[in-house]
Amino acid sequence: MMHIVSVKVDDYGECWVQPKQLVKQYSLTRPTLWRLLKKMRAKPKYKHSFLDVSQTLKLVRSKDFLEFLYSLNHEYLKN
Repeated sequence: MMHIVSVKVDDYGECWVQPKQLVKQYSLTRPTLWRLLKKMRAKPKYKHSFLDVSQTLKLVRSKDFLEFLYSLNHEYLKN
């Protein structure tokens, strides 16, 4: 069985990962990750941060996900 760790798919050397890798990297639960990805997809800024290669293979630009997490930092205090 082939295991993909990361895929470089653009000319800028950006690292693209599968959501399950983000679960491990950031110690998130799968439901939390999918909630965050849904919220991230809703922002026009991150429109090009996702590649839906097939029905089951989804890739996320690792750098953009980290930037999105930083944008959420202390957001709960603003309400």
